[in-house]
Amino acid sequence: MGNPKSSAWDLIGSDYWAASYNGGPVGEDLEAYLDGVDSGTSLAVVGASTVHLIRAAVDRGVGVTVLDFAEGQRTALLEAIQEWPAGSRCAVEHYDATAPAPAGLKGRFDLVLADRLVNRFTDAEALAGVPGLLSLLAPGGRLRTTIRLGLYERDRALIAVADKAGRTAEFFDAEAMEIDYAKAGDLLDQSLSDHGSIPRATLLDFYRLRGPEKRMNEADVARYVAAASAQGISARIVAAGKLPVTSADTLFEIEVS
Repeated sequence: MGNPKSSAWDLIGSDYWAASYNGGPVGEDLEAYLDGVDSGTSLAVVGASTVHLIRAAVDRGVGVTVLDFAEGQRTALLEAIQEWPAGSRCAVEHYDATAPAPAGLKGRFDLVLADRLVNRFTDAEALAGVPGLLSLLAPGGRLRTTIRLGLYERDRALIAVADKAGRTAEFFDAEAMEIDYAKAGDLLDQSLSDHGSIPRATLLDFYRLRGPEKRMNEADVARYVAAASAQGISARIVAAGKLPVTSADTLFEIEVS
């Protein structure tokens, strides 16, 4: 049985990046991700919805392996790259970051990129998923991943509506900092803003199907990186800073030795 969270991404498909809504990095944020990348870099992008980042990499002559757990996302990307002049540089493979990496992916890449992927994990998933991402790297390789620390603005909007009704505890565990939109019922419809031209019903179902997610702080990120030692992976955070455009997100650079 596959990861049930994949159903959310199968549902949203290309709307996540094509329906007057941009779900991934753009502009100067792309440069932050791709700093130092050239045609000799063995590069993986985890998350087929990160289309602008993937295209920016192939357009500069880099071969990119895109890894994703959702068939709908992989299919949407495979269709999109047919229209790209450099689309032949992009390969797409199945990979669930919360499960152990297949032998053929371990130690294969110089650089792994992931945009807010870790934000979609529960705490238990992150304790497995971050070491899993690090296992994809060759010695000396680096993981660059954005993580939005603390609550999202949409979390705050939902909690504000729920507080008035005394219903916040139905979907948000403030001690564990875990939120589950599927349990928010009609409160989500009241609080969630539109995302471009994504149909409202699709958008609501997308968030409900994503399941529980951990809201993280820097200590959590350090804990997830340290968990890689159980797999014999030595890793350390070598840099962390706000993205120039999406300044709510912190770009962590994590190196394996």
